[in-house]
Amino acid sequence: MEGNSTSAIVAKATREMDESLAGVMPSSWHGHARLIIADSDLSNEQREFATRLSERLLDKGKVATAKKAGALGVTHAREKLE
Repeated sequence: MEGNSTSAIVAKATREMDESLAGVMPSSWHGHARLIIADSDLSNEQREFATRLSERLLDKGKVATAKKAGALGVTHAREKLE
């Protein structure tokens, strides 16, 4: 994220919200996946792919926890978008 672009500001605010709520939200909460993805060393394109994939996995009930969905998103993003 560069400078004070709108996307950088939104990403920072989202991360701060996710971090503040992580301790009280259920394991299926999408914010857990977003934190896993944000902490990974991915390009912006890979991060977007990982986020979309983790959201689909959670929404369709394919994984038990958001942390697992985030980890799978990161893994697949690295494989697909090297």
